[in-house]
Amino acid sequence: PEPLLRDAELRDAGDLVVEPGCTWSEFAGALRDRLARLGASGRCVLLGGDHSVTLPALEALANQHEAIGLLHFDAHADLGVEDQPARVSHANVMRHAIALPHVVSLVQVGVRGIQALPQPSPGYAHFSVAQARRSPEAIVAAMRADIPWYVSVDIDVLDPSVAPATGALEPDGLGLAELRGLLRACLTGRSLVGADLVEVQAQAGDRLTGRAAALVLIDLADLACSPPKP
Repeated sequence: PEPLLRDAELRDAGDLVVEPGCTWSEFAGALRDRLARLGASGRCVLLGGDHSVTLPALEALANQHEAIGLLHFDAHADLGVEDQPARVSHANVMRHAIALPHVVSLVQVGVRGIQALPQPSPGYAHFSVAQARRSPEAIVAAMRADIPWYVSVDIDVLDPSVAPATGALEPDGLGLAELRGLLRACLTGRSLVGADLVEVQAQAGDRLTGRAAALVLIDLADLACSPPKP
């Protein structure tokens, strides 16, 4: 479909600048405060950085809604358990996210490799790359239409041949067209209140990852600006 961004009002909220060596709580508080200024009608697309940025962003937006869903594209489930349970990291951010009181649904797409996943249950579903290719409509069906959604895209959900500049590569990922098509299929007609695109790392000689990320960013912004179905 033709992008709607030409009719949208976009503003750059700027970089989040914190003191070097600041604590997690200081960083998270600064990000929550920045996003809280958007108000209930605001939409944001956050660029990372470490995937742990998802948690304070989601918390700030979730507090403005009675219930919210989280759509997560990633090669990893990020549900790991740390030695210090309160510690937030890129490896366990989704475990903390689903513990937020307003987050009522988590749908994960593209998880692969050697890792244990919880069994599907009410409010939780996961889809491998093969499942996403075979039955994208099943992902759409897992997403409630009566709640707003936040989407988090880790660039490593893409195959390394498409996006090599990231920290934890896993083979046999989604193609760029597949990811963009899934974003459209899952979010068109739904209320998208926020999104992030994370784990892009600058690497000498790489020109693919940044270009792929830019296209995904345009799609996320377009979908955030598109009105949901009545």
